[in-house]
Amino acid sequence: MVGVFASSGVVVALMSDVGVLMTTEEAAKLCQVQPVTIRQWVRRGHLTPVGREPGGRSLMFRQVDVAGAERKTRGRAGRDLSRTRAA
Repeated sequence: MVGVFASSGVVVALMSDVGVLMTTEEAAKLCQVQPVTIRQWVRRGHLTPVGREPGGRSLMFRQVDVAGAERKTRGRAGRDLSRTRAA
């Protein structure tokens, strides 16, 4: 696993053998939702974490899984997928 860090010490991208990894907060920002929404997706089975960030506080997700969960949940809610930012 290789991390790319900004000068502030924040993980910008975390690469592993499973692809680009992101924290709950980063996933929420990407999907333009609150972190509680990401945690709800996990509880409802829409999104599966692949582990925890170093230090163990935040869950880590594969970017491709986050995108899939967003597509699935936005489709169910009848929301426009074109309003989200491209990764």
